[in-house]
Amino acid sequence: MLCKYFKGVTKLNQPPMNAQQALSASDYATALREYRLLAEQGHAFAKLALGIMYDQGQGVSKDATEAAKWYRLAAEQGDADAQSRLGMMYRKGQGVSQDATEAAKWCRLAAEQGNADAQYHLGMMYRKGQGVPQDKSEAVKWYQLAAEQVNPTTQPSAQAPVRYVSLAART
Repeated sequence: MLCKYFKGVTKLNQPPMNAQQALSASDYATALREYRLLAEQGHAFAKLALGIMYDQGQGVSKDATEAAKWYRLAAEQGDADAQSRLGMMYRKGQGVSQDATEAAKWCRLAAEQGNADAQYHLGMMYRKGQGVPQDKSEAVKWYQLAAEQVNPTTQPSAQAPVRYVSLAART
């Protein structure tokens, strides 16, 4: 959910309370209006928020193409979450043409900023040779970086990077 994303945002980059409160209250029309205004002013977090709203169909019809557009705008401003999400859209061909090289490019940008999801997916791309040369040691490197960020108590489903470190090492 979009509200959960913004809990970790620093005060300096925090969205205005009315947008955040609107999301918490499921007042998507207000949230959409506020984020559009902020996006027009160039705020990357607002562009990411719009991408998530379109991706998840929050207050708008689900629209992968529109989600990819907003993710790209935020990703180009260096937002790691947007970069990771855009990379996955390229990987799956959702809202954009499927392109493993573009997927790897965006995932790498996010992974280098410490985004655990991107690190995990980049590791998978290296393991399978998707968009990057197949490279077991690079796969292990990215899986390990992702696994180091996992808290098994709060993120039990995030155990995948840990399992894949040993899988990649065996292949």
